[in-house]
Amino acid sequence: MGITAIVLAGGQGSRMNHRDKAWVNHAGSPLIHHVIEQIRASVDDIVISRNRPHPGYDALGYTCVSDILEDFQGPLAGVLSCVPHIATDLALIVPCDTPNLPLELTERLLAGKGSARVAVAAHDDKIEPLIFLAETAVLESIRDYLDSGRRSVMGWHELHPFNEVSFGEGTACFENINRVSQLRI
Repeated sequence: MGITAIVLAGGQGSRMNHRDKAWVNHAGSPLIHHVIEQIRASVDDIVISRNRPHPGYDALGYTCVSDILEDFQGPLAGVLSCVPHIATDLALIVPCDTPNLPLELTERLLAGKGSARVAVAAHDDKIEPLIFLAETAVLESIRDYLDSGRRSVMGWHELHPFNEVSFGEGTACFENINRVSQLRI
């Protein structure tokens, strides 16, 4: 039943001075290196959604995919573009700018998924819509959702039975690095 991770690194980086956030250094390494380190032991494969050329992507050793849709249609377009490169029944989706993901992320989302098609991470009564585990087959529905003009990740989740998996209160593991001021040397 394997799991493939999709690491979303294809954004415009508008809040990071339009830099490719995957390659912004944080605590001594590019953000994408932190994310891969946190998830690689718990998945069978990793696919990177990216839209900018950077020599570092080739050095990662994983399949890297650009959006098949034009005009930066958001993170769901990145997920959709990666689906043809997934050979497993499940997909873990994470953004490249969450360097402190819990090591047990995949395991807990899998346990919390139950019979639902999607399990979404949550903490402090807040859902993290870009951190989820889904049946790969359900990701195909993203195309129709985007074709309808909708872009909201949470809106897409609401179309499918999903379980919210709480990681507790007061956790910093889902900190999203969006601004230069959040970077640590």
